[in-house]
Amino acid sequence: MDFLNGLRFAARSVAPNGMLLIMDPILNHPHSPFHSLTFSDYQGNGMPRSLHVMDDILESEGFVRIAFTPAVSFVLNGSIDARSRLGLTAMSALWSVLQKVYRSDRATQALSDSIRLADRLLKRHALAYSSSLVAYRKQLLKD
Repeated sequence: MDFLNGLRFAARSVAPNGMLLIMDPILNHPHSPFHSLTFSDYQGNGMPRSLHVMDDILESEGFVRIAFTPAVSFVLNGSIDARSRLGLTAMSALWSVLQKVYRSDRATQALSDSIRLADRLLKRHALAYSSSLVAYRKQLLKD
C-alpha cells in the first residue's frame, strides 16, 4: 500500500503533459516467483511491481504509458520473471553461476566486457527480464 500511495502522490505532482519515469523491477511476464510473494515477509532488495497494476493506477490519474524498456538484464541483477517456466529456470540457474563469479573481483574484472555485452544484447532483444524503465505522460486536462 505504501508503494501505491507513493505512486499516486508522484502522479498528482506531475503537471499536465508532464512525464513520470519509473525504474524498478517490473513484472510483465506470466512466470515469476514474485507473483505469489508475501510482501511483509520479503527480505530482498527492490520489490518487483506489476506493470498492469501501475498502468491501472496511473491511468486513473490521467496518464498514458508511452514507453517500457529494459534497464538492466538478469545477468547483472537476477531474473524476476520470464515468458515460460523453462526460461525462468534457465535464467535462475545462470544467475546462480554468475553470483559465484561476481564474488571474485578478479573473475568479475576478467569477464566484465563479456557481461556488459551480454547485458546490451539481452536488452536489445527484449530478453532482459529484470529491472525496467517505464515512462508515462500525463494527459492534458479536458474542459
